[in-house]
Amino acid sequence: MAGGLVCPADYSADVFLDDNFQRILTPPKCLRQTHLCPGQDMAKFEHHIFVCINQRPPENPRGCCDPEGLGELQLLFKQELAARGLKISVRANRSGCLDQCEHGPTVVVYPEGVWYGGVRAEDVKEIIESHIVNGVPVARLALAEECVNTPSCAHKSPRKPE
Repeated sequence: MAGGLVCPADYSADVFLDDNFQRILTPPKCLRQTHLCPGQDMAKFEHHIFVCINQRPPENPRGCCDPEGLGELQLLFKQELAARGLKISVRANRSGCLDQCEHGPTVVVYPEGVWYGGVRAEDVKEIIESHIVNGVPVARLALAEECVNTPSCAHKSPRKPE
């Protein structure tokens, strides 16, 4: 049954692509382990990690979360999740502006809704180990509730109306 869902015994009928969108003949190991037959429910992610990669001009007073535009922080989350075998249950997504620019780089973890600010490359392993693996948010990086989605807080410069 080409192009549709097939049971594991019928993998030969489907086309598989690797991470570079090159055709491969055998299904990737992760697909063999998680393949769904018709009628099965798709597994749900236990966590979503959204990493802001928004860019602003350097002169913008609000700053930005990814000044070089490389998406490095999100890539580091993905690499660490893969290294720990968590790719199947945790997703690290790029995000547009999360409107917490003054706290950037900003990361939010769902379903808990924990917002992190000032996240650096060296914080990635700690967030995954403490929050994702052990269920304990990283307090030193967590944004105070009164600072999230508010027009002003102790960390934000007053905004001009847009």
